[in-house]
Amino acid sequence: MRGEPNAHPVSISWGPHEPFTHATAHKAFSTIATDLDALISREPAIIVWPLPGLVPEFQSMPDEIRAEFRQIVRQRFQISDPV
Repeated sequence: MRGEPNAHPVSISWGPHEPFTHATAHKAFSTIATDLDALISREPAIIVWPLPGLVPEFQSMPDEIRAEFRQIVRQRFQISDPV
């Protein structure tokens, strides 16, 4: 979806070769929350989001960080189970 006029970035790593780690988890959660708040401020009617991830960084993210990421999404969008 990158490059689409209505695409909105949400961080899943610090960069192409810098995944979130346990050591950077606290800052990562803050960054993710900021990105999601910016998305919410756009008041989207529909959000299409491949939650399992299409990029290697999401797949290599530690399980605890991935679980927290999903929890942040559930809270910010008030949904019980993002698909």
